[in-house]
Amino acid sequence: MVIRLWIGICALFVGATSWSPVWAGGEDAAPTQTGIMQRGRLVYVLRCAECHGRDGRGDGRAAAFMTPRPRDFTTGAFKIRSTASGELPTDKDLFRTVTRGMPGTRMPAWDFLPAADRLAVVAYLKTFSPAFAKSAPPSPMAEGRPIRMTEGSVARGRALYDELKCGDCHGAEGRGDGTSSHVLVDEWGHSIRPADLTRPWTFRGGADAGNIYLRLTTGMNGSPMPAFADAVPEADRRRLANFIRSLAREPSAEELRQGEDAIWAARYVAARSRPTPLRRVLPVAAGLATLGLEIAILRVLKSRRTMALTTPR
Repeated sequence: MVIRLWIGICALFVGATSWSPVWAGGEDAAPTQTGIMQRGRLVYVLRCAECHGRDGRGDGRAAAFMTPRPRDFTTGAFKIRSTASGELPTDKDLFRTVTRGMPGTRMPAWDFLPAADRLAVVAYLKTFSPAFAKSAPPSPMAEGRPIRMTEGSVARGRALYDELKCGDCHGAEGRGDGTSSHVLVDEWGHSIRPADLTRPWTFRGGADAGNIYLRLTTGMNGSPMPAFADAVPEADRRRLANFIRSLAREPSAEELRQGEDAIWAARYVAARSRPTPLRRVLPVAAGLATLGLEIAILRVLKSRRTMALTTPR
């Protein structure tokens, strides 16, 4: 199985083209829709199906070993979006998620794959939910104007944090240890933990104040995290985002060396530093780490299958 995995990876790189739209860093010289879907299916089967399942239901062979569970694409509910609560994500939203991964989860960043492969798999995974075909292309919400982080804006954000009872889930100091943190479940009944707001390298949709503001505005579909677009004025959502950003700390040396989120901590530090050799080689290192994770999953599955075949019935 490992040999087949290596062959598939080599095929992806050898067969890659340079096509991608302008917003993905390329040109709008698109191949045929059939070609995109064929390519997207190949990428999906080789890279995504082990976790998300062949039919996109989040029930791949590795899904049972993961918390949180892989996304069920058939529902059309996506956490990371620039669109209003309950709406579908834009293609850009999906492309960013595929590219950047989902920090703090087993969904890796696929930024080392050609943009054309990432775009093709976005087009393919949209076929799992009929909602994409039935709905007009969604539009992102207006971003508005950021509010500078000052002592006053952070203090107002702290007051809002308490008023909105964010601490019930995220904890009084934002460490993800609120009184409700151990009993939360997602839309499918799977256990889910609130973010530790002091560990920004695990923020699913980005750790800067702008992305935090978007999560507060749009909510995270399928999770207990609500949207505050209608309940809280824009300026106050900006101030709340500033407060949450103020809770961030740098990862410790131990967190950079080992642990489930070490690769995310390393990417976070590299992205915030000046261009260095580390920053240039990080996508390659992340790709190797992802490959290592894929091989480890295959070994676990093979071991479990062997045990099942050899255990007396």
